[in-house]
Amino acid sequence: MLRTDSVSLSQEGELDSSILYDILPSSCPDPPVVSSNAFHAADTHQEEGKPVHYRGMGHSEESRLANLLRRVSREDDRDRRLATLRQLKDFISHSESKVTLVKQLDTILSTLNDILNERFVFFSLTWKTEAVVVGDSDGTVDGAECFCVFQLVMTNLQSILENVDTPELLCQSVKCILQVAHCYPHVFSINFRDTVDILVGWHIDHTQKQSVTQQVSGWLQSLEQFWVADLTFSTTLLGQFLEDMEAYAEDLNHVVLGEILDEDIPPPSVSLPKLAALLRVFSTVVRSIGERFSPLRGPPITEVYVTDVLNRVLACVSTAKQVQFSEEVLTAGNECVGVLLASVEPSGQLMEAVLVYGLDQLDCCQACSSDYNLSVLIILTMVPPLLQCYHSHNVELCYLAVQQYSPQFFG
Repeated sequence: MLRTDSVSLSQEGELDSSILYDILPSSCPDPPVVSSNAFHAADTHQEEGKPVHYRGMGHSEESRLANLLRRVSREDDRDRRLATLRQLKDFISHSESKVTLVKQLDTILSTLNDILNERFVFFSLTWKTEAVVVGDSDGTVDGAECFCVFQLVMTNLQSILENVDTPELLCQSVKCILQVAHCYPHVFSINFRDTVDILVGWHIDHTQKQSVTQQVSGWLQSLEQFWVADLTFSTTLLGQFLEDMEAYAEDLNHVVLGEILDEDIPPPSVSLPKLAALLRVFSTVVRSIGERFSPLRGPPITEVYVTDVLNRVLACVSTAKQVQFSEEVLTAGNECVGVLLASVEPSGQLMEAVLVYGLDQLDCCQACSSDYNLSVLIILTMVPPLLQCYHSHNVELCYLAVQQYSPQFFG
């Protein structure tokens, strides 16, 4: 049985989806040789059919660009180098001499890539953030023209992401990667699976603060275009999460049956937090797929598929509840059930099972947090009214409990 916590999961704003399918070059040309006078004046001959004022950058602007590039390459002081990077960004953003900037693009990008490659600034990811932003500031060159350079940049960023060990460094490295994903989606798509693999690892680490988990969830959901474009990978990942949930539920079932646990079976104190983490990341991926996670949009998301997944999630959470009441597991499970219900048409047998599942938790509402109470209420309100009428008294009790202990949800 595959365990998400021990095995890598993959071999693995709105973006313009058409860019994602650009034809990528099969190989990259060798990087241009930068001569010793790379920063000298650009060729000032008049281009055919262009007015005289298109003859390139004035001497003062050209000298300033050369000076900024030299300073950002040679500066050792962190603060001064960061300030120079910002000056370079502003210069490129506001320069009127776009033609010459395009001619100098190789030099500019090579300089930025050198910064990304420097080992001694590994922990100064703010520089890297500024470098990627600078690389996008010009906006005069189509992404495909500098595919090779930004592919190298993305490879370096991926290497950084694999080695970060604090939430602060994670945040800075992901900012850079999301910038590349936004500006050059055809470059990022190559690294999408590997990036997801690492972020999912952070997401299911139940020792992280809730704020970190929520932030990682937001990053994953911001990549909706890539989840949809690689739907096979997306559904395979969901399947792996589900298998791991069932593995932990099976471990917990040994406790329900009163069996003696051997050393290979983790105790509930280990299984329950990991089950909750898997339920949370499952919900995140479903949300990341967005509107495409609907039987109405066709295979592989079908009515049979969603119903099967929903029943298996219900079974896992119910098994956990028999072993030990865990508000964390039930809240995560209710959230997962809710996102799945939102994508499926109501059916009598399925909704009956969901209603029984929700009503079974009512007796805990008065002793639990508002998050838990709200998760129960959301599930019950998603059940068709006709079915609710058979259990109207219990549903009313749920409303009253949530209103009493979570009044902020009722204005």
